[in-house]
Amino acid sequence: MLDATYLVEAQTKEGNKVLMLIDPPETTGSTTQGTTDTQQ
Repeated sequence: MLDATYLVEAQTKEGNKVLMLIDPPETTGSTTQGTTDTQQ
């Protein structure tokens, strides 16, 4: 998986422009992430 930054541009119903910068955090080691449910 490559590191990347995305710039997303959208427009609201009212016509206002919205910009969103998406910069995912760096991953170290394995690129596969999982969750563990420990509730019983």
